[in-house]
Amino acid sequence: MHVFTSITDSYQYSAELQLFLSMFEKSFGADVEITVCNCGAQTASLVLKKAITRRLKEFESHNLPEYVLAVREPTVFIGKGAVQEMKKVLDADPGLDCALPTDFRDHDTRGDQPAYLTLRGFERFAATRQSQFREVLPFDGRRVFMFLLRTSTLLSMDFPEDIFSLPGMLRKRAALVPAACIHPLFDYYSEERQDVLSLVPETVGSLLDIGCSRGGFGKALKAGRQCRVVGIEMNRHEGEKARAVLDEVVIGDVLEITPVENFDCVACLDVLEHFVAPEKLLEKIRDHFLKPEGGYVLLSIPNVGHWSVVEDLLAGRWDYLPVGLLCTTHVRFFTLKTIHDLLEDNGFVVEKTESVKIPMPASVKAGVQALNENAMDINESSLETLHYNILARVRSGISCAQE
Repeated sequence: MHVFTSITDSYQYSAELQLFLSMFEKSFGADVEITVCNCGAQTASLVLKKAITRRLKEFESHNLPEYVLAVREPTVFIGKGAVQEMKKVLDADPGLDCALPTDFRDHDTRGDQPAYLTLRGFERFAATRQSQFREVLPFDGRRVFMFLLRTSTLLSMDFPEDIFSLPGMLRKRAALVPAACIHPLFDYYSEERQDVLSLVPETVGSLLDIGCSRGGFGKALKAGRQCRVVGIEMNRHEGEKARAVLDEVVIGDVLEITPVENFDCVACLDVLEHFVAPEKLLEKIRDHFLKPEGGYVLLSIPNVGHWSVVEDLLAGRWDYLPVGLLCTTHVRFFTLKTIHDLLEDNGFVVEKTESVKIPMPASVKAGVQALNENAMDINESSLETLHYNILARVRSGISCAQE
């Protein structure tokens, strides 16, 4: 088997994406050859098409790999044994040429959330799927993130412009393998954060989005009201994309940037936890980025007290990941009390707090109830809160320093 995947220039600026790539490579044995292509300005499908064509031509006919595994991007968690399960299906059925894994779109979820939130949770989920599901399902035309294809079939076909349309072209010769479970992260940098839009006060006519990524939040805000939105982004590749949808984007470290204007509101959505000294960022927001008469700060803060983290700690696990509550670049961790204390200590008054919840599963809830019965002080609301969305304003009497 030969594995092909693609990356963008973003990987050179992002520790999270670099961890994704490292975990992806470790998903395969040392004897598996992996070709990683940089897309540049081209699409992943076109770059992979060229790479696969070129690499297959380099093989001697007797050295051709039996299978080719194509993966859109390394932003994917691959269940242990998933690729082997797909290979077993193709080995056992000569009438099939292509096998695809299933993912959280196929399984029991909580709304739009998968039934796991940590690496340990995904490992257990994938192992359960592998032990319980042996049937093969017809390909349903879904967006394809990853597929395993017979090399002989690939060589006999005309390559489509979009290589990920191959499973659809094969129709009944392509199948989904429920025992092979992955978790793809679609459009990693494209979140619009609709969950916080309603917290932006109607009086806000200008907003600075710190860590704006591709500008999804600012774009959504501008679509609903007249508002000037400026972004700050450290990842140059993603910041350049944000320039197409925001009024202005500054690329660089927010603590090093000299402000050139002041705003009614500053958004830090999943940002503070990435700073060793978040109070320095809040101070700069208060004294230099907000208007002299004060203004608002809008935060989204992961809750380290969520049940998924607590359950992992009880099992002796704390696994850093490229995303989520235990993202590898999180250097500070918050509960509701500690984030409220941080804001109040730095001249802000909390006006609104919304808890975004993912309830405890029955097994965890039973354990919590047992602890409650033994007189332990359990905050069940915190255990069920994935993150907090908070709107705060500058405390009256706090003057914003100006140049």
